[in-house]
Amino acid sequence: EQTGVPAATSTEETAAPERWDRSIQVTHQGAAIGEIAVRMPAGGHLSPGRERLLLDLAAQAGVALRHVALTSELQDRLEELSTQTRQLHASRQRLVAAQHQARRRMEREIHDGTQQYLVAMSMKLRLVDQLLDRDPDRAVALLDQLSGDANAALEGLRDLARGIYPPLLTDRGVLAALDAHVRKHGIPATIVAAPEFMAGRFPQPAEVAVYFCVLEALQNATRHAPGAQMTIRLDSVDGDLEFSVQDDGPGFDPSATARGTGVQHMLDRVEALGGSLSVDSVPGRGTVVRGRIPRTIAAASPR
Repeated sequence: EQTGVPAATSTEETAAPERWDRSIQVTHQGAAIGEIAVRMPAGGHLSPGRERLLLDLAAQAGVALRHVALTSELQDRLEELSTQTRQLHASRQRLVAAQHQARRRMEREIHDGTQQYLVAMSMKLRLVDQLLDRDPDRAVALLDQLSGDANAALEGLRDLARGIYPPLLTDRGVLAALDAHVRKHGIPATIVAAPEFMAGRFPQPAEVAVYFCVLEALQNATRHAPGAQMTIRLDSVDGDLEFSVQDDGPGFDPSATARGTGVQHMLDRVEALGGSLSVDSVPGRGTVVRGRIPRTIAAASPR
């Protein structure tokens, strides 16, 4: 100010508008993006030369200010992508851990179930071989037992296969697979499906995610709201695949309830496909789990 040059300040130091002697709007491609304001020293005035200089500066500042804004936006976007990357990495780690736990559970089920049948069958077969000549009646009785053991082992293997990946899901799609699961286990649930689920198919990742998320939601409802009636809804909205599981159980207060592993597994499945999941509940008014998988994954396609 002592040299008679207009003072410059940052936005953080901007004075009240009435304290500026001159202000000029800065635009870029017709849009206002800022303002240049000057305050003259006491007794000073803005000469025509300085006015022209200020106008030229405002004309050239638009591009610079736009670049600053774009840089800030880019930084915000990079931080957002970084956060999403960390969340996706954590989600995948949880999926890997869940798959490892599922494999260990399957190993235990095979060891404690099917394997025991097979071991018993092997022992009975050796005994039958020893009894064929000296005690044919007992050998025939053991053969009858072996037939029952074989059927039990086969049923156990089928149950394991359905738990891992039901053949019906591959052959006929998510609606047929869910309907079979509800009927087989006697779950008090009604399925309401959009025509797209009866007339067509969806990409395998989407169908698998919906199937196991619905099973997880049914299991949670059965555990926390025994005897409650449930409704499974399958829909396709603007190309997005949507599903929900609603029960008329006692409900709960989400703000006072920690997220369980079942909900986390569902969340990881849909987020891995770019989707979203929500759990809404009110004490005394039941619970509804809603999920969505975007059209980029869920767009219906013939097989």
